[in-house]
Amino acid sequence: MTSSAAAPLGAERDFVPAGEVGATDSELLGLESAAFASFARILGQEVELLASGQTLGLLIETLIEIGATDAADTLTAMDEAAISNPEELTYAWTMLFARGTVPPYETSYMTPSMVGHTNELADIAAFYRAFGLEVVNERSDHLLPELEFASLAALRESQAVDEANQEAFEVVHSARATFMRDHLGCWVDEFVERLEREEPENRYLPVVEALAFFIGDVCDGLGIEPFKPVIVPTPGLGDIDIDSDDSPVVCFGDPVPIEDLEMPADVSADSGPLSVRPVRRS
Repeated sequence: MTSSAAAPLGAERDFVPAGEVGATDSELLGLESAAFASFARILGQEVELLASGQTLGLLIETLIEIGATDAADTLTAMDEAAISNPEELTYAWTMLFARGTVPPYETSYMTPSMVGHTNELADIAAFYRAFGLEVVNERSDHLLPELEFASLAALRESQAVDEANQEAFEVVHSARATFMRDHLGCWVDEFVERLEREEPENRYLPVVEALAFFIGDVCDGLGIEPFKPVIVPTPGLGDIDIDSDDSPVVCFGDPVPIEDLEMPADVSADSGPLSVRPVRRS
């Protein structure tokens, strides 16, 4: 977490280097993108996506094809009766993401500096901006936008491989691996452990346990060791300044002008399989 709020993405940062575009499996990247997107969907507020079983079944198939067996086995072992009632899932989702004691925010699992978590939040937002994205009505370090960014980054890398575009591949791969190392890969294990201690009966627990296994597999595949921050006790969601009357909605915007990006101009701006709605900047 070394970049400052004023620094563009890539400035004064230890980025994970990329290899050769021809040595990368485009199909595997596409499957990883789909898996991240599916996790974001079934962890989203539309509980019917989990209750119906269709998205869950597709996710399990994708994880098996990737070779993420621990994640797939965890989801396969879920009690179907426990996730088939939308009303009960709505309560479980609320306790997980809106009213519970285990915050789904990255910076809740690290010691704040003298300026709080400003630098960390700015760093996460810089990754989003570099890919032409923004988050509204929610903090940038919430689990769901981080998952959706991971999905988009894997998709962009897959596109660069398909096009044999070494320049785009190096930029996107380095950004994706660095984001996993410095952000998403850092805190989900602790999030799961706290959920197991404080909300052991939550019906979403197996989903986040499977997610943690999958993130670990992705980090292993990238050859990275995620940054592990000092863990400190943090308040529950009731102490976080969000509007509890409005459901958190993750909204990604149109790409910013290419001259403001650290991305090659020929990297696609297609947001791919993400379950989000577009927002046009003024």
